[in-house]
Amino acid sequence: MSANPAALLARARELARGTLPLAVAGALAAAPNELRAAAAESTSRPEQEILAQAVAAVEAHRGAIGTAFEGSVLEIFDRKLRPAARPAGGATDLDSLTLVDDAAIELEIALGRLVRKTTDEIDAEQLAGVGARLGELAVGKPLEGTANPLGPETALEALKRACDAVPDPGPVRMALVNSLQPHVALALRKLYTELNDMLVAEGVLPRIRHQVQRPAQGPGGARAASPGVASSGAVPSSVPGAGAGAPRLPGMPAGMTLSQAMSLKDLMPGATGSPIDVRAIVAALMEGPATSRRYGARMLANPEGSLYARAMMLPAPEALLAQLSQLQSVAVADAAGGPGDLAAVVAHLTRGREHPLEQLTGELVAVVFDFVLHDRDLPDAVKAELARLQIAAFKAALLDRTFFAKRTHPLRELLTAIAEAGADPAIDAGPDSRFVTCLRTIVDEVLAGFAEDLAVFVAARDRLAALVAGLREESEREVAPLAAELADQEHGEALRARAGMEVAKRITTGAPVFVQRFLTDTWTYVLADAERHGRAGDEGWDARLALVDDLLWSVEAKQAADVPRLTAMLPKLVPALNRGMNAVDMPAGGQRAFLDELMQAHKGLLQAARSKQPLPPPAAAPRPPPPSDTIAAPELAVGAQPVLERGAVVEFADADPPVRAKLTWISPKQTVYLFTARGAAARHVSSPDLSAALREGRARLVAGSGAVIDRALAAVVGDPRI
Repeated sequence: MSANPAALLARARELARGTLPLAVAGALAAAPNELRAAAAESTSRPEQEILAQAVAAVEAHRGAIGTAFEGSVLEIFDRKLRPAARPAGGATDLDSLTLVDDAAIELEIALGRLVRKTTDEIDAEQLAGVGARLGELAVGKPLEGTANPLGPETALEALKRACDAVPDPGPVRMALVNSLQPHVALALRKLYTELNDMLVAEGVLPRIRHQVQRPAQGPGGARAASPGVASSGAVPSSVPGAGAGAPRLPGMPAGMTLSQAMSLKDLMPGATGSPIDVRAIVAALMEGPATSRRYGARMLANPEGSLYARAMMLPAPEALLAQLSQLQSVAVADAAGGPGDLAAVVAHLTRGREHPLEQLTGELVAVVFDFVLHDRDLPDAVKAELARLQIAAFKAALLDRTFFAKRTHPLRELLTAIAEAGADPAIDAGPDSRFVTCLRTIVDEVLAGFAEDLAVFVAARDRLAALVAGLREESEREVAPLAAELADQEHGEALRARAGMEVAKRITTGAPVFVQRFLTDTWTYVLADAERHGRAGDEGWDARLALVDDLLWSVEAKQAADVPRLTAMLPKLVPALNRGMNAVDMPAGGQRAFLDELMQAHKGLLQAARSKQPLPPPAAAPRPPPPSDTIAAPELAVGAQPVLERGAVVEFADADPPVRAKLTWISPKQTVYLFTARGAAARHVSSPDLSAALREGRARLVAGSGAVIDRALAAVVGDPRI
């Protein structure tokens, strides 16, 4: 390093001080308008009232909120870097532990959701880099999750503290936090980029290696027992705010509900009062009904900041890991898939184990994979490869119990990428396809190489990404000529629409029907041809548009004084009309019919003018309305437009069985949508036709299968935000 650690930490602190408070100050200035807009969109009267109170609160306390936020960010940063803030064994000051009422618990839960939302909006590599580099400077190891002094938890906790200064009810304060959160997320992205660049330039961990952090070994080489696994701490036996009839389990103090226990952040061994026995609680969850077991799933899906935070550090038994490694090696040669019923394997391997957490972990892995392997959007060949990864996933979840809580866990990202590619209609995922053959090789390498190092999953994810990118590029190249042809047609239609508007401006109600038809049906193409091919001079846009005026004047009733002008015009007008018709390949018969009718009209006009006899008014059609220069995009209902982006999957019911196709290309003006599907011809659908098909149920949007892991966890845990 070019500077000492203390100096670099001080620079990091000042960088945060110069970035985050400035962002919050800007957010506070914009908050009143944003809150008013949210209130206007809301249909809930209580929500509107809360947002209105939030507007008044931010206008009255803007300065105090900004000052409190800056102070809180710096205080939390300093506290997390102090050795006392990272006690060995996880001990903490019991005086800071306070049980509060249900409303306060709800606020804590809401804050946790905002932390997860913010984390999802941040580049995972940048966040991991900040935690690793600050940890290297402070303690010589990464600081992750709540320990990261500049993590999302720090920023959101500081934001909550700042808003707590507002003398309004909790929902109003949370409305403020919600309003400011997007601005904080943007500021964190900027801060992480600048901070990582600065620290890398100073030589702090230029390259970061992903690895599972295993618990330290105790005397004699045995792994140290994890604090908080048995009697991990104590709380006063009298607990305020315990809801009547709320679920309770063995191992919890009298009067405490499970929801309250799971909201506790830290516990101190040796304190007076009734201890919380985490082992007994987990055992009761495993033996209880499904509704109770769901709490255990939530524990694993969101362990940070809960009673079970230290239980997450429980080391996996070496004997169990060894058995899983043996099964993992068998899966390398098992081309038929994974271990079959993973739930049965979990039950066999965890029977009689000292702690029920292994069984809970394995069962959750089994349920998630069962959800994935029954997803009808995934081809069987892809499911077979996913099934082979079940044992590796079980082992990974034991080694790193935040597996279910982190969407950015490398194995979760790998599983998600496999599912997303397998469900892509544009990728051939047949048993002998290049995709499945390469995927099988990638899975083989994961199973053969995964011991404890998460870098195996990172490398596999990157190899899969390169494979999928290549396959998608090939698919797009195949339809590129058709897309170019459709784009050219759309451009021509847009030019014709413009030409139609110009022609419509000039047509009078007295113009003969055959002339009106010629101008709208043929000459609009002639004008579009001039613009499309950049023609100039007598064949340019202006010259051909001037011919419209000349043609319309030539068929109007004439006086004797008009005859010289008409006779002089016709030798130039007719050849020019001929050149225009030839430019757009108008059939010869159609050209002759139009010119013959035009000649008869001119002959009659000249005779009438010379004899001074008025002609009967020509048959005229109503003046056509000017054509629109815009084309409606597809809509689910009249007046409503769906959000269709490239990559969307639509199932068309006009085939048996229905065909799922991927939206590969959208024309520049969004008038044409091009869909591709493996084993089927590409189809292009106009905007109105797609709109009608979606509205009438002849086509439907298909939810993305890439997030199948997230959907599985949400279904198991009972919270779609997990």
